Amino acid sequence: MPHPTLSPNSYSIRIPRAQFTSFLVLVVLVLLINHVMLQFFYYRLDAGHWVLRDMFDLDEEENLPTYYSSFALLVSAGLLATITLKKYQELDRFARHWFGLAAGFLAMSVDEVAGLHEALNTVMDIPWTAPAAVAIVIMALLYVRFLLHLPSRTRNGFFLAGMMFVGGAIVVEEATDWYLQSHSMHSLGYSLLVALEEGLEMFGIVLFINSLLEYMSPANVTVVQLEAE
Repeated sequence: MPHPTLSPNSYSIRIPRAQFTSFLVLVVLVLLINHVMLQFFYYRLDAGHWVLRDMFDLDEEENLPTYYSSFALLVSAGLLATITLKKYQELDRFARHWFGLAAGFLAMSVDEVAGLHEALNTVMDIPWTAPAAVAIVIMALLYVRFLLHLPSRTRNGFFLAGMMFVGGAIVVEEATDWYLQSHSMHSLGYSLLVALEEGLEMFGIVLFINSLLEYMSPANVTVVQLEAE
């Protein structure tokens, strides 16, 4: 595959899609397996150090899973921003839709480490999932034409990734709230529901990143060129 022609003030980032996606899948699997094993040791065998448990607890903040999730969302935002710039240069009629996605994923990346939606729960009388569900429906209506113009493979990838992410973030979280009506947060059952919720979200983002890379370059390697003014 020929290398792109670069000016003296340009750099390029080469992203091999298959290898990068496989790496993300491996990271997600490691995080999920560690969470489940450490929770099982804690609740069933009364073993394991609390520091190690907290480090991989998918329900905690400021730990390795939180860092990964924020990183994956930031990668998504960066890829979307790259596409947005190209679409604006081409005067593409859907450029603002790409911009909206880039801004949204950047906001989600910030929320992952800042815990904004958790803070909303402390000042609202209803769970944050209710307004989030309404926002998703509105966004879906606004993006119907955008989705229809995409190549079928990209559209299907976006749709499946979105279903996985929303299924974890809203559907499983609602099921978890129902579970907590008769069970404690400090239980193995709750920890397994957290693993299901976070696993769906993380695998959804991996699929979304893979779809973005494939959209940017049908070949296995996506090249992002950076130019200094």
